[in-house]
Amino acid sequence: MSRETARLAQLEATVDDLQRELERLRKERRLPMRQTHRCSACGGTRLFHIKTVSDMHHAATVPLSLQKEISAWWGLRKSLGVLEAFVCRFCMLVEWHASSLDGITADGSTVLEVEGTPDADTPESGPYR
Repeated sequence: MSRETARLAQLEATVDDLQRELERLRKERRLPMRQTHRCSACGGTRLFHIKTVSDMHHAATVPLSLQKEISAWWGLRKSLGVLEAFVCRFCMLVEWHASSLDGITADGSTVLEVEGTPDADTPESGPYR
């Protein structure tokens, strides 16, 4: 086998390995930091879990949330979809989670409900076809 043929065979083997790895990564479901306690971007295992992120409403501190119910007479009534965050201490990726979706409704302007297609994440629909 000539040197060029050996080099070509090595490159083809490398491409095959990379294609298998890409296929595996496409099929692998990325689990959130909340479940794994591992950063989904860099793999770091040192995280901050911020259970309540504060926001200001007039002079009061309230939990940061997806929606707030406002009463015309008394001001803020309730925070809906209170947010918590997980932060990777290495790469500083922030992952947000709602503690609950109770009371949140799609209103068509500020809250929209969208639904993806079941095959949205399949390899055939990605950039590498």
